This record gives sequence, structure tokens and C-alpha cells, in this order.
Amino acid sequence: MRYQLIVFIFISVASLLASDWKPVTPEQLALKKAKVDPNADAEAIFWEAHVQDVSAGNGYLNHIVENYIRIKLYNARAVEKYGNVEIPYFSDLRMSLSDLKARTIKPNGSIIEVNGSSIVDRVIVKSGRTNVKAKSFAMPGLEEGAIIEYQWTELSAEYTPRYVALVMQREIPVWEVTYNVRPFQFSSNEQMRAYPFNCQPSKWEPITDDVRRRGFVRTKLLNVPALVEEPNMPADDDVKAWMLIYYTPTSKDKPAAYWPSLAKQELSEFRKTIKVNNDIKQVALEVVGKEEGPFQKAHLLATYCQTKIKNVNHPSQGVTNEARREFFKNLKETHNTTDTLKLKMGTPEQILALFYALAEAAGIAPIYVEGGSANMAMFRPDFLDGYLLRNRMIAVKSGEDYRYYNPGIPHLPPGMLDWDEQGQPALMAEGKEPRLVVLPTTSSDLSSIQRVADLKLSENGTVSGHVKMSHFGHLAVAERRRMEGQSEGSREDGFKKRLEDRYPGAKITNVKLDTSPLPFGPIHLEYDIELEGYAQRTGKRMFFETAFFNYGEKPRFIAPTRQYPISFRHAFSEHDEIRIQYPITFTLDNAEMPGTLNLGKVGTYNMTAAVANNSPVISIDRKFVWGLEGGLYFEPKFYTPIKQVWDAIHASNTHTLTLKVK
Repeated sequence: MRYQLIVFIFISVASLLASDWKPVTPEQLALKKAKVDPNADAEAIFWEAHVQDVSAGNGYLNHIVENYIRIKLYNARAVEKYGNVEIPYFSDLRMSLSDLKARTIKPNGSIIEVNGSSIVDRVIVKSGRTNVKAKSFAMPGLEEGAIIEYQWTELSAEYTPRYVALVMQREIPVWEVTYNVRPFQFSSNEQMRAYPFNCQPSKWEPITDDVRRRGFVRTKLLNVPALVEEPNMPADDDVKAWMLIYYTPTSKDKPAAYWPSLAKQELSEFRKTIKVNNDIKQVALEVVGKEEGPFQKAHLLATYCQTKIKNVNHPSQGVTNEARREFFKNLKETHNTTDTLKLKMGTPEQILALFYALAEAAGIAPIYVEGGSANMAMFRPDFLDGYLLRNRMIAVKSGEDYRYYNPGIPHLPPGMLDWDEQGQPALMAEGKEPRLVVLPTTSSDLSSIQRVADLKLSENGTVSGHVKMSHFGHLAVAERRRMEGQSEGSREDGFKKRLEDRYPGAKITNVKLDTSPLPFGPIHLEYDIELEGYAQRTGKRMFFETAFFNYGEKPRFIAPTRQYPISFRHAFSEHDEIRIQYPITFTLDNAEMPGTLNLGKVGTYNMTAAVANNSPVISIDRKFVWGLEGGLYFEPKFYTPIKQVWDAIHASNTHTLTLKVK
């Protein structure tokens, strides 16, 4: 999630070294046109941060970041957009924000300070056990040509920041981004390193012009454009300019040697929690029964872990807050797989380890795997650190085929990778020679939505009827994640609200939700709908869209050009059966349908219609498949053909038929 003018660093607390206001130059006050982006309404003249770690005296560190930003407002749009400022922080994660001060400098040089009493602390996001708060305030006396600036300090208490993300790019162009970092010495053989993503900052240099900042080093990035939002763009960390600060021992390894070595280390660490006793063996024997195939055994064992072992990190598992606190309170450093089995409860990592132990007991040779995530920056083999390998899973081999399991993810079907794991590089700790591999993608037929609508169209253009929908695979996983923590009644209310948003003005009634008893099964939904104005009446003719489930949709890609790659989460398929009974006083005037579209190798599309003899009913069949042959990620140079394909899909989805009065 993004917020206006936010620093996303893992951060903050009371400032140790209070910053003064820097002089405002006559050139800055007089400036009329943007420097980095000619079309920008506002630009940050500079964004500066001082980052350091200070001992908290209890074995942890306080991670402190002092921030200072100055912004030039060029026009009335900027005055409106930047008049209210929010600086978020995660209070539930022992973060705090202090020493906030702000001011407006008018074009004539006069200054208006923000009154401290006008700064409000409020909750801006409340989700489950995580609250995001913000310091919110209004900038006074704004006008075109004004400059606003503010400073604040963020603290992350009792933290051990071996990884610190320094964001170099914001939603506003910046003339100069400066980071001043004071390296922390974790041990004698560890040193601070920095890896830039999507940018080339200046070389780190010691700060010699400020005695208060002795021990700090500085890097800069100049003329940074704004990070723009584009539909179907990769994760922010994969496209924006940022730098990772990390601490590792000195190593001369090359990628070819480093990754196998890391795989062995990670497997050794993982196996410390693996214990196979008689209880583990007995459960494995009972679960797999007479099954002999590795995949069949793995499916049964993964299902057992997902249905019989409660996941303390997911609200869908029915674990109360009290039970969760008690679990972590009594958690031992020596906790292993036998403890997880005995408690019938565990974290995602502990459930994964239990699956590994059960697989070993069942005669399967489980393979430990660490993979990248589409939720973060793409894996770089030359970045010799495991930071980007965030996902853990277990591979099972049968012949030359592999399947991947992670029962620590409650809603994921056994043998299916989560959407962010698919197509990602991964480190497979198999045999004596661990290696880097690329994880497979799920076929489109496994993530499908099937919809049936029986509708009746009135003479005034109102459509009404009954609808059934079924979600499978990743589409079902997404729906289950939306419903986490909701009661059965509130789940149906949630679906109803989304349908009302999808069809503005519609009356949605009799919503019924049917979920599989398995935590990873399909989701079925049915409801009644009445929607006025679905068809447009003009004289003796009436026009209506044939693809009811795509009614009123907007084109996916509008911009003529593209800056970032195009990324789809997973392959999928849609099959719609729509029956529309029209008034007997009308007859079809134009029954042409889009038919088959040429989507190249990445998909298929076909929409046809049939009319029964002497019956005022048109039956529409629509089939759409996307993501064939791994077609989920496209470089910007392919934007024009991809846009053309989706424009054609949109034209077909909004295709209209014409009725005329008999």
C-alpha cells in the first residue's frame, strides 16, 4: 500500500541530533518551472535522511532515521494535493514518530510555522492485528510558488536491522536524494554492504563537514523521476529506485560457489527442527494408508497439515488471541516437529517443517527449497545474500517431475505454488549439489472462474435474474484471503457489497455462499440481481451488452506508452454461460458476435451466441484464457501489442446486440 509522501524504511524514535532549517535560496523561491519533470505539479528540492543504530541496552538496537524534505509547489493542483500531509508509522511494531516540525515559505520569503497543537495522531489503516497510524497536519498559507518543508524522526525500538531498505524514489520527482548512514559493527568479521536496485547512487563518502555526524557515510542520487502507477505493474521494489543496506561477513565467493554453499547452510539450519519419532511415523502411516506414489502421499500429508494443525498466524484458523499469546509465551528454543504435532498448532514455518518430517517418515525424499517472491524485487544472482529468497517450500520428486508444497499457507491447494512464487528463481537443496532453478507456473485451467446467468430483459431495459459463480485455484485462494477473520454472515455481506460496487444501482438479494469443507477447495456463490438501465432504449430499438459479467468494465490499458514491465499474477481462465430472455414484443435486429479473437500464443478468446427457434432467448457462451506458455510478464517494449490485444478483448467484452420492436 502507498501513502502520499511516505518514507518506507524499516525505522524510527526521538531524534538524537536535532536538525536546523536549511537556508532557502532566492533561486528556489523564484523558480516557476519544474527541473526533473516538465509536467510535474511539484518537486522535492531535496529529501535527506540520517540513519543510525543505537544500543537499547537490552541486547537490541534502536533504529533511528531523521528525515527532512523540502517541496516546491508550481501550480494550483500542487497547492491542493500537498496541502495536507500524512506521515505513517506502524505503532504495533514498536515504531514511533517524534520531533515533527513543518513550515511554509511563501514566494516573497515570509514563513508560517505549523502549530504543534494542530498535528493529529490518527489510525489510517486497521487490518487484523496491525494498525497503521499517521501524524497528520495541514500546511498553512499555501499558494502557487510556495515551498513547504518538514522534518521528523522515526524510531524502530528493540530491533536488529541487518537489512535496511533506503527508498530513493517517491511519488514526486526529487532533485537530490541524500542518505547519511552510520554503519553498525555487529561483529568483528561483518561489515556494512549496499546493493542498489534500479539506480546508481554516488559512491559512499565519509561525512567530514559536520562534526555532529562523525562516523556517518553519505550517498546521493540526483534528478530522480516520480514513481508512477501503471496497471499490472510489478512489485514496487522491482521497478523503483532503492538501496539495500545489509551486514554480512567478508566473503570472496563467486555466485557459482556462493549459492550451493548457502543452500547447504539453510538446509542444515532448517533440519535442526526436524525430529522423526514414533508419533510422527504413526501419523504418517495412518495418513498415507496404502498410497505408493510420492505425489499422492505428499497431497495427503499436506492436507493433514492444513486441516489438523492450526496456523497461529492466520485468523481463518480459529486461534483466539489468548491462545496465540499463550502459544508464543510457552514456545521453547528447542521446539521441533514432535512438539508441533503434539500441540496441533504452529507457525507457518513449523507446519512446513512438520510436513517435511511426515514426508520423510512416509518414505518420501523431501527437498528443501527457498524461492523468490513477485511481491518484492526480482532475484539477482550477483547479489550474494539470501534476502530475496523469502519463500520456503518443500519439493517432492516423482520420475523427472517436481511438485511443490507449503501447508503453512492455509488456502493453497497441495502441489500448487502461491501466485508470487510462480516463475521465480529458487534455491533447491537437492542432493550433494544444490542449485538455482526457476519455479514453474500454474496452468490456466487450474485457476478458473465459471459463471452462469439466467436473466430476463424488460421493455424498459431492466435486467433481472439468478447468477451462479464458482472460483477455483488461485481465484479461490484470493477470495478466501479476503474472507479471513469474517463470520459466515459477514462474508456474504462482503460479497454483496462488492457486487453492488461492481453493478452500481443494482439490487442484490438472496446471496448464498458455499465453501468447500477443505481450506483450499473451490468457492461457490449465487445471488439474484435486478439492474435498471442495463439496456438502452432508443425509439424502436434497444441495445444491450452481451457479456453480462463484464458489463460497464473499463479498458485495462489506457496510456499510449508504458514505463514499467507488464505483470499478471497467474494464468487464469473464464467460462461464462449467459441466457437472456428478451421481451416478445422485440426481435433481434443484429445478432453478430465477436467470435474468436487472435491473442497469439498467450491466450484464447471466443464468444458466440445462439437463438432457439421461435423463442425470445439468446444464449451466449464466452471463453477466455490468459497466460498460456508462461505469458505473464512482458517488457515495456511489448506494451503496444499487449495493449492492442487487451483493447480487442475489451471491445468483445462490451459488444452490444440490438433489438427492435416487431
